[in-house]
Amino acid sequence: MPVTLQAAQIETLTLGGSTVFTHDTEAVSFISTDVLGLQMTVTFAQGTPASNSFGTDARAKTHTLVIDLSTGKWNASSGTSGTLGSPSLTALNTNQKNLKNALETIANAIGLIPGTVVAWT
Repeated sequence: MPVTLQAAQIETLTLGGSTVFTHDTEAVSFISTDVLGLQMTVTFAQGTPASNSFGTDARAKTHTLVIDLSTGKWNASSGTSGTLGSPSLTALNTNQKNLKNALETIANAIGLIPGTVVAWT
């Protein structure tokens, strides 16, 4: 579910006097996790919701959030930074371990990585 932007944050693209696209929400558009380096990079893109989906285009602004999955320290492309609280960091790490385990199980099942899958706990 995208986050609705405040009026001052909404970007509207107008060409020839006609509104072509309005970026009125933001949503996660890309997540990259370095499991061995314990770092997650999340990209948020501005766009517009339509029919319970999220659409964006090449002119959309993006924002990046980098999280250290070991310490919870984070920094954002806006210049802000901080540290996640323990409940948020634990939930994020649990989610990432579950995703990693599921992806390795799938890769094993299709023969991409043969052998025995040992889940991370």
